[in-house]
Amino acid sequence: MHDVSRFETVFQKISGHFDFIALVSKFRGNILLIDNYHNFIKNEYEARKKNNPNFSLRAYARWLGISPAQVSQLISGKRKLSKKMAIQIADRFGLSPREKIELLEALTPELIEEKEELRSEKTKTLLQEDKFSLIADWPHYSILSLSETSKAKADPRWIAQRLGIDVTTARESFERLVRLGIIEMKGKSYQQSEKPLTTSKDIASRAIQRHHKQNLNLAQQKLECVSLKAREFSSITMAVNPQKIKQAKILINEFKRKLCSLLEEGDKKEVYTLSIQLFPNSILKEEPKQ
Repeated sequence: MHDVSRFETVFQKISGHFDFIALVSKFRGNILLIDNYHNFIKNEYEARKKNNPNFSLRAYARWLGISPAQVSQLISGKRKLSKKMAIQIADRFGLSPREKIELLEALTPELIEEKEELRSEKTKTLLQEDKFSLIADWPHYSILSLSETSKAKADPRWIAQRLGIDVTTARESFERLVRLGIIEMKGKSYQQSEKPLTTSKDIASRAIQRHHKQNLNLAQQKLECVSLKAREFSSITMAVNPQKIKQAKILINEFKRKLCSLLEEGDKKEVYTLSIQLFPNSILKEEPKQ
């Protein structure tokens, strides 16, 4: 069992809640490319507006922590983005360490004097990016779980075939796990090492946001292509006492542990994800007790 919620439990009180970033810009591999911050901010607003027609510029500004006038001026290109505001926006969007550097580099020539410093910083972020990707990108946990199945192979082509991903993603994910010391070779196979993963609170909380979003997208894909015999999707809507949410979360975690114990017995041949969401449909009038 590889449970990303162990990070969430530690960082939940810091982040409060988790917002899902709608990444609509260009990517290099899994890295978001931000070559124009005006377009980036505009695209993010339009993506949210498309998903929710009632989403206003004022709501977007409130979410970013800046004024509506500032957002409007940034989108239109009439206002330059300061380094301080860029860092604030990067954190709000849940950008990875590497993507944050991409955003800061997009400020040039406004910050041209800091370009060399940014290049140096980019080199330092490689380890942070590895740790961010490990938590954020779903193939990593699936590769770890595959090591527990019979006849597991330390071969990106085999991993790609078993997980339904491309060979490049399989290879990069596998190599990242090796670099971080999370897995070790065992003949032609591999196994998880005992080395624990440590990362900063900021990186883990932002990576968890993206992890949950990827799981939701993956679940949508499986809903359409996996037979009913091999999956279970269900939901229930109810009126609740908000002060019972803490107790409900405890029950959910107990259920996850019991189900994992059941499913991990015997000959393990496949990799599954159990993803549970409990969220309010109504606009909250009071926050549940922590």
